[in-house]
Amino acid sequence: MRKELELPYYLSDFVLSMEKAYNLFFSERYDDCLFELESIEDIVPSILLAEKYYLMSITLSKWLDTASRERAVKCIEPFLVMSVINDEIEVWERIVSAYIIACVHNNDCDKAREYESKLQTSIGKRINFDIEASYKLNILRRKASSLYSPQQAFIGTSKSKSFFAPKKRKVYL
Repeated sequence: MRKELELPYYLSDFVLSMEKAYNLFFSERYDDCLFELESIEDIVPSILLAEKYYLMSITLSKWLDTASRERAVKCIEPFLVMSVINDEIEVWERIVSAYIIACVHNNDCDKAREYESKLQTSIGKRINFDIEASYKLNILRRKASSLYSPQQAFIGTSKSKSFFAPKKRKVYL
């Protein structure tokens, strides 16, 4: 159930536009999604701008032209610095994940590997107490497979596949 909040007009406009943009993205209407995102003014706090540009980056990554792929990288680069997004680890991890994919699409595997390492370290620090960390790590293994040789990619993907595979339950009679 949705709860109505009293927000300043610029924030309520932002929330409505982002909701519409996400719906367009998930409906695979990428041109319309990008148009909606470009209509949002950059007058909200940086944590919210990070969300806007995260969605813009993953939308631009859907296109094959070089200009869109380069823009996908550039639009989220300012948010790679944790302090810019108020040290919000969850947002930062999504930004870095999108950045890795955007770098791969631009054939900048060195930059992608650098941020994959940073993301692995960040997730690894929480593996013992964050229930979602193991899931994130295994998702990252699959996403990052394009950065490595086929043999290394196979190993990472196999680990991820094993992690997500249905677990066999022991039945005692």
